Amino acid sequence: MVDNPDYSVGTVSITTGTKALTGVSTMWLSADLEKGDEFGFDGYATSRIDTITADGTITLLDTWRGPTLSGSPYFIRYQADGSGLTGQSIALRRMLSQPLLTAFAGITAVADKLMYFTGANTMALVDFKGWARSLLGLTPAANKSIYFTDANTAATYDLTAAGRALLDDANASAQLDTLGFSAFIKTLIDDANSTAARTTLGAQTALGYTPVQQGTGAGQTSNIVKLGWNGANALKATIDFTDLGRIWADFEAGRSLTSNGYQKFPGGLILQWGSVAGAPTDYAQAFPIAFPIACFSVVIIPNFNTAAITCYGVNTSNIGTTSFDIRARNMTNGGILTAQGNLPVVWMAVGI
Repeated sequence: MVDNPDYSVGTVSITTGTKALTGVSTMWLSADLEKGDEFGFDGYATSRIDTITADGTITLLDTWRGPTLSGSPYFIRYQADGSGLTGQSIALRRMLSQPLLTAFAGITAVADKLMYFTGANTMALVDFKGWARSLLGLTPAANKSIYFTDANTAATYDLTAAGRALLDDANASAQLDTLGFSAFIKTLIDDANSTAARTTLGAQTALGYTPVQQGTGAGQTSNIVKLGWNGANALKATIDFTDLGRIWADFEAGRSLTSNGYQKFPGGLILQWGSVAGAPTDYAQAFPIAFPIACFSVVIIPNFNTAAITCYGVNTSNIGTTSFDIRARNMTNGGILTAQGNLPVVWMAVGI
């Protein structure tokens, strides 16, 4: 039994045949009264308590069969501990026997699985995959959206107002409007190929252009493109890509920009140059490449030795398409002309 079986502090009021009990100077909540404890007065049959909502307000479970009370003494008898525990145990058993909890109890815990309901009172397990766990681990933030960095990892990225406006558009046409594309550009974007695009642009009508395949078939000339205007006053013109191809070959493949090199120019002109660290007295200098037709001119620059007051003279002869001769001499201040070896010279040649 409890230490103090009754509580009787204050006075009470209740009408016969009702369940509303009020108290004055009572502390029913603080007294640890519970549902099932019994209210009584002067030998009359007791009524069980249902709810206690305030220190002076009780609703009885049983209708009060005693006399009407007004500011009267009373007692509330605490229910014995064993009886209370039995009632709580019964209530707990009833709760645990509910179908919902029974379904829950039938689940066996498995790694990487989640429980879910398959019906009103049935449950099962479903895979809780790595990508789902990654999603749940993200922290929501303003103006962010979610994307996957790999098969099982999610992250967030900025989703600006402009991006949200595009996602809110009902179709591609509305998205192009949001991006500021004009109605004309929208008609060009939806063209399936270049022919349709030219039709949208009106290029074929305006230019009257008819492409002609390169070749040597009937009515065709190799490396020629023909252009013309439609109509009575057609303008005819041709472009010969033979010269264009030669220009490419001359300027790209036709050069060697080294200390002894050359450069080819459109039309066939070739410029070549070189240097000799120590030229012998008389010898033949080869061109880096042969001139296909002729070498027109060779210019040689000699050195001048101020310390010895010696003038070095260099001349050329036997100019051909593949080489030319260098003749090196020196003249002292006394006017003596002698052969000169080991003389540094530089040269430049022009031809076709």
